[in-house]
Amino acid sequence: MILNLNKRLLSTLTIFILALLLLLINHAFHRSSSSAPTSYNYNRTPSTQGSNGSKGKIISSGPGVGGSDDDNNDDNNNNEDDEDEDDWCSRVAGQRYLNDLSTTWTVSCSQKNSKNNKKGKGKGGDGGGGARLVCFQTQVEEEPDNLCVARNAVYSATPGLKKPITKEDLFPEKGIRVYTGDGNTGGGGTVDEGEVEGKRNTRPGRGYKKRHLTDNDEEGTSPPQHYNTLTRRQFSKKWSLNCSPNTEWAYGVQAPFKFRSYFVETGAGQQLNGFDMRVKDDGGGERDCKGSIMLVKLEGGGNIWHTLMEVWSAVLTLDALEKAGDAREALFGPSSSSLFHSSSSAAGGGISTDKIWEEENIQIYIQKNLESEKKASPVFGLWNVVTGKDVKDIKELPDGCYKSVILPLAGGANPFWKDHWKERKCKGSVLVDRFVNKVMAFYGVEDTPSSSSSSSSSPESSIIKIRIITRQHNRKILRLFDYIKLLQSIYPPTVASIEVLKLESLHVTEQLRLMQSIDVLIGVTGAGLTHTMFLKKGAAVVELTHPEPFIYYGFSNTARMRGVEHFAVHGEKAEGKSGINWQEDNVSVDEKTFLEVVGRAVEGQKARKKMSVQ
Repeated sequence: MILNLNKRLLSTLTIFILALLLLLINHAFHRSSSSAPTSYNYNRTPSTQGSNGSKGKIISSGPGVGGSDDDNNDDNNNNEDDEDEDDWCSRVAGQRYLNDLSTTWTVSCSQKNSKNNKKGKGKGGDGGGGARLVCFQTQVEEEPDNLCVARNAVYSATPGLKKPITKEDLFPEKGIRVYTGDGNTGGGGTVDEGEVEGKRNTRPGRGYKKRHLTDNDEEGTSPPQHYNTLTRRQFSKKWSLNCSPNTEWAYGVQAPFKFRSYFVETGAGQQLNGFDMRVKDDGGGERDCKGSIMLVKLEGGGNIWHTLMEVWSAVLTLDALEKAGDAREALFGPSSSSLFHSSSSAAGGGISTDKIWEEENIQIYIQKNLESEKKASPVFGLWNVVTGKDVKDIKELPDGCYKSVILPLAGGANPFWKDHWKERKCKGSVLVDRFVNKVMAFYGVEDTPSSSSSSSSSPESSIIKIRIITRQHNRKILRLFDYIKLLQSIYPPTVASIEVLKLESLHVTEQLRLMQSIDVLIGVTGAGLTHTMFLKKGAAVVELTHPEPFIYYGFSNTARMRGVEHFAVHGEKAEGKSGINWQEDNVSVDEKTFLEVVGRAVEGQKARKKMSVQ
């Protein structure tokens, strides 16, 4: 007993000594740290102090007229970071994006299996023989993005029901049939009875477990899945492709059933769910195939930014296809002016394969939400920019076989909607400028150079045009009209004109012309600031955003690429409120901070106008 007591005392004493030792080490480390010179990591952008402490932070997108002197003190000079940034700008914002997208493709569905398909022309192509679907891939973030083009796709608006189910179908005498198609395609077939392995499954609600590939399986084939195909949904699909889809990666492109889904189930993967991809003995109705169309599934909701991303993705899709000559030849074969027999321009009659993806030969059909989106989105008219023609409802598409069916990049796949929570320092973008120029040209609006609007010495030309975008339901600027009165007291009509905008009441053409006349645009982080892209070069945008730590770089990145000066102001934190709901919360900005940032933007515009006159 005494021995046990001594052991307990010894253990307790040991623990006490170790704890004391750790305490002494920690104290010594603290003293050595506090005795060293204090080093602070100063932000290169100044904070604005109000009477009650920190009220917000003014952030400029970079040095320039009207910017802070501190903007020139950039502490982030790490060479590796600069190289990574340059690579991102080249890979995503430059011509390289289209080059990579147009050359990363494979035949994703054909009438031959994957093993034999690789012996064909190009990346699984056979020059238009058995190829029925070509898919392209790009990768900006962790998950890749895809677009596809189908050949000889048969459409039926009312495909009807499959044949009625009989008792023999549900409980076959020799067990459940073997399904050999891919689960994503809705296709299926049967094999010889001898191929069914193991015990027969006579329960229609439960299938055999999926077996893994063995050494005897052919390369590129998928293991058969055992379940009763007749107990599945009994509606046929509206689109049909006479082919068997890939089930594995090929030439840098993932299998169709792996394609990601975007907002509101959009994207090529979701669209392919509406295609029945099986090899048909009767050819699947591939007769008199003609026409080149693009199918678009809209997100809906009327959001300006989302609409712009969808339209832009469709434009990028056609830009990539224009460069994809090898993929076009693998799908359709060599160019032939006698490819089509129809004289209808909408159907693409009388054109050769090398022009099948040109915008004037393509008609866009909206699969969903057309009428509601027309009413809700102030910029829905931008869809006319893609092909130069009005889009149509899928209800207007006649039944038949279509030579080319394009499933474009989704709005969520747009490269300029990638990494928008990260700051990018691209000083320009070929893709951005090209898209803006295309939009401006279509609507007959001139992209105003930074100096032209102020080249005149008239008093009217020297007036700074300040415009404020308001929101109707959420993310409103609190005390907005108090701030407007303050601005009007500081800047009389001879110096600046100040107006509040309601863009939803304006036609797209009017919106674009208005943006080209604005010197300073003010708005809350949200869809309204989409128009940052259409401001004239040299203009300024003031983004009012939510309290720290919230920070969004999407509009500042776009502004930098377009040569627009960008300022961001963090709002005040609401008392007693924890957390930030940036998509719903209204924004309250400190009065002094608001006036200061607008003042910097105005002074910058004054200097720009003065320089242009000289």
